[in-house]
Amino acid sequence: MAFRSYWAVGVAVILSCVAVAQESSTTVSQGRDLLRASAPGAYSVRYLPDRALVATSAETASELRVYMPAPPLWGYVDGDRKPGAYFKWDPAGRCVVLSLDADAHSLQIGWEGKGRLPRPDQKIALLIDGKRAGELTARFTLEKMTAEGSVELPFGVGRVWADPSGALSECLGARLRIGNEEITEWRRVRGRLQGRGHVALGGTRLMTLTLPAYNLLETPMEAIDIEPLSISAGAKRVTAMPEEGVLVEAEDFVAQGSGNALISEGDHIDQHGGKSVYTFTGNGHWIEWEFTVPEDGEYDLFAKISCGEDMSFREVRVDGSLPARAFRLVQFPGTGGWAHAPGEWWFMQIAGGSDALPPLRLRKGTHTLRLKGVFEYHLNVDYFMLTKR
Repeated sequence: MAFRSYWAVGVAVILSCVAVAQESSTTVSQGRDLLRASAPGAYSVRYLPDRALVATSAETASELRVYMPAPPLWGYVDGDRKPGAYFKWDPAGRCVVLSLDADAHSLQIGWEGKGRLPRPDQKIALLIDGKRAGELTARFTLEKMTAEGSVELPFGVGRVWADPSGALSECLGARLRIGNEEITEWRRVRGRLQGRGHVALGGTRLMTLTLPAYNLLETPMEAIDIEPLSISAGAKRVTAMPEEGVLVEAEDFVAQGSGNALISEGDHIDQHGGKSVYTFTGNGHWIEWEFTVPEDGEYDLFAKISCGEDMSFREVRVDGSLPARAFRLVQFPGTGGWAHAPGEWWFMQIAGGSDALPPLRLRKGTHTLRLKGVFEYHLNVDYFMLTKR
């Protein structure tokens, strides 16, 4: 019987070899025969620290010989567990021998351990300030655990904690994604793992925890705990700006500090008056505008903004004071981009859209409006509009 050999390159302790042949038989080799099949087809073998992973696809039944460093103790064929005795051991060839029907098959053949599989439907609790708010459902592969779930988060900014269920290395390698933000660095604090930095909160968020580790059987995390640091009030999205009112172009600011906002002239699309403000950064960067109202009264405040991050936060002051407590931290949503594409400018009602953010009580005359960046999030602004109730 004629065989053809195919070569592949090994990586670290994991060796992968693949062959596709249309002859009467197939051999996969790496200095020695790793896999032989009596029928042509597509075959691959991958060696991990305690097992060989084999994938086959053939149109006829075949006898398979797979190299093993030691006799088999356990195995799986198409997901069904088999005892080690199911696989015939050829000590002279140092290989297992088995027969497979035509079609595609997947096999795991182990020479160490017991070949246990993780329990299905393992959960990781999702907590908000220590109180259960949801859960992540864990899925396991040989190389990692991935756990996903959604949770309704309060608006604001928070810190992430992880509660391990067993001993974990300092170099954990855990990655937690909350919306578009990701935490990859952790430190131990009194038996817990604290994620480095802050994350923006607000609305329903998909959370994904990825933990690289070989052959995990149990989730090493009991809970993910979101600790809100600052609770914000959300500006309200509206479908259109009012047609009449007091117009304040963002580029007409009269002062700024702790940053350097730039004026865009054609770098962003659909700019009112042909200009807008960008690189309005966070971390204390403030911009101030002046405006004049024609009479005493209550005024709603609107803004046209864009934000390519998950969200952005601003403190809003009028004439140097907070109109209400909630204006200390106003949250603006991510709009999908920085106004370089259609639909990335959104209209937002800052004052007058909720009980927490009431309308501005203004006397006739000139006033100042100051927005100050809180945390590190950026915001683009095109213009403001104030309308009397």
